[in-house]
Amino acid sequence: MKDWTVAFVNYKTSVYLKWQLKALYEFNNPEEFDLIIVDNSRPKEKKELEKLTEAYQKRYNNISIIYYEPEEKSASGQHGEAMTVALKKANSKYFLANDPDFFWVKQNYLSWMKGYLEQGLVAIGAPYPRGVGLGNSRFPCAYGCAHPLQLIKYLDFRAESSKEKWEESLRIFPDKEYSFDVGYKIRDALSSEDVNDNFLAFDQEECKDLSKKIGLHSFQVISKKYLVDDEVVAFHLFRGSFTGKVVGNQDKNKPLSRRLKSVRDRMGRYFYEYLRTGVQPNVVSFRAFLYYCSQKIPFLKKVLYRRKDDFSIIKDKKKIYFMGLPLCKIIHREGNGTKFTILEIFALPMFMKREFEKDNSEITKISFFSFNIAKIVKQKKTNR
Repeated sequence: MKDWTVAFVNYKTSVYLKWQLKALYEFNNPEEFDLIIVDNSRPKEKKELEKLTEAYQKRYNNISIIYYEPEEKSASGQHGEAMTVALKKANSKYFLANDPDFFWVKQNYLSWMKGYLEQGLVAIGAPYPRGVGLGNSRFPCAYGCAHPLQLIKYLDFRAESSKEKWEESLRIFPDKEYSFDVGYKIRDALSSEDVNDNFLAFDQEECKDLSKKIGLHSFQVISKKYLVDDEVVAFHLFRGSFTGKVVGNQDKNKPLSRRLKSVRDRMGRYFYEYLRTGVQPNVVSFRAFLYYCSQKIPFLKKVLYRRKDDFSIIKDKKKIYFMGLPLCKIIHREGNGTKFTILEIFALPMFMKREFEKDNSEITKISFFSFNIAKIVKQKKTNR
């Protein structure tokens, strides 16, 4: 029996998996683990996955790819269902649930985690950004977490995504993350709120500067950096499997754009270089240059990185070219009752129009860079 089963659920994330495989095989002992990839993609990424794994499978013969059709409709439901498929197939001492956009930057990370689990811990990994209900609020969650397999073999990672469960979670745990998430049954079985010494949860910090230097990998950026004893051990991009547009908790199955593929490939390369060298890589790009300048010039920082609504979604986007070069971009976003129209010229947000309702009025605000230059208020028509 091998020490490890490493499990990935793939949903159009083969661009990440290219770098995950390099990290896994180059900086761990391939004789000590089996790899399971459950492909939830529509259409399946069979060609891409076979190409990525061919050389590793030929040399080590330790890879299983399962092309799966989930029954759940929500993204989290499908993810938990597929991870359970990998769990039931696993046959090892330890099990690592690893999201494709969760990157380790500590060499020999499997042996390192094994050392902690051999001390009797039931879990080691990354907690949620906010606490979560059911079990211990800081218990590691399923996007980057390892367990002794015998403790979870007869449990499952399935999430509950019904409207009733969302309402129940908000009612019972109003200040917590959604509590019936992927892996909640494992957390509930292995932890309790008053016991904190049977697992290791990483410390976490925000790292939004990555997207400012490399690019936006998804519609929402809540990336985290994880540390143990002040040593950086991993990163999680979050929202890294979404293809762009989201309705509620359901992905529209849009194909992955070339821009997203390019940004995600650069992200994967960044983390691989971090792992390989042990030093945070320097990013050489126009975005990185602008970010560097913004740290020196407060006005530029305000113009470039004005806080945007984290929950706004891109509804439409148009690009205008001049002599083959992108001149400007018009973006329409919606979120939290506000409609945004943004004009970018050479990637700089020049004008923004915001439309929203307040105090029985329809309000339109127009801003140049971060300064409001016009405000139009119309009284809403009421039916008599």
